[in-house]
Amino acid sequence: MKAYLINLDRAKDRLETSRKTLQQAGIEMVRIEAVDGALLEQPYKNYSQTLYRLFHGKKTIPSELGCYFSHLKAMQKFLETDDQYALILEDDIGAGADSREIIKAATQFGGYWDILRLSGLRNGHPWKVLELKKGYHLCVNMARQTGAGAYVVNRRAAKRMLKAMKTMKVPYDHAFDREWFYGLKALSVTPFPFDQRAFEHASQIDASKIYSSPKYPAWQRYWSVFPYRFVNEVSRFIFRLMQYLITKSILLFR
Repeated sequence: MKAYLINLDRAKDRLETSRKTLQQAGIEMVRIEAVDGALLEQPYKNYSQTLYRLFHGKKTIPSELGCYFSHLKAMQKFLETDDQYALILEDDIGAGADSREIIKAATQFGGYWDILRLSGLRNGHPWKVLELKKGYHLCVNMARQTGAGAYVVNRRAAKRMLKAMKTMKVPYDHAFDREWFYGLKALSVTPFPFDQRAFEHASQIDASKIYSSPKYPAWQRYWSVFPYRFVNEVSRFIFRLMQYLITKSILLFR
């Protein structure tokens, strides 16, 4: 398994920081030249501005497009190899000393997941499935999780996500957190072995440089964004509850 690190050409400080932390963790790195949203030409290809507005309730942020298509680019690069798994990383992530060992342990249970979350920006309400090593568990996140700084995908997940997520309708971490709509299963490691707030790098997705407020007025958002998120949250809970019960039962009697 290789680590595909998404990095903008101009972010050399991030590259060096990431390279050092991955070397210390014993993880082989492949740099993916990130798509620079600032250089994308309009009208944006494979982007639905209408659905982005309806589902996300915000104005177009070019750096969000760059982030989205950079992750897809990393998965495309992975599928050009014969590897069964890929570790995909953003360049503001910190790797724990035992992260490689934890990933290795989790792949032994690869039949129970297509996507393995290794970082996040929310609690996610993890329900533990089994212990990987002392202090670390595989779990099912029962609530929404944001951030896509570190995760593992298998070949099935990469193929399905590339097909289903070809057109951007919401930010990448929102689309990525809807795996059941793509016929995929996701598990997480708790606590996260990668830290998405490890370094004091300024965010590269900074809407304040473009808009005083990227959000549309509340009256424009609630009639479309709320129903979309309501369906997401309800379907997430139902699917992941079933996944938790089935996975827990199988592992209990294996």
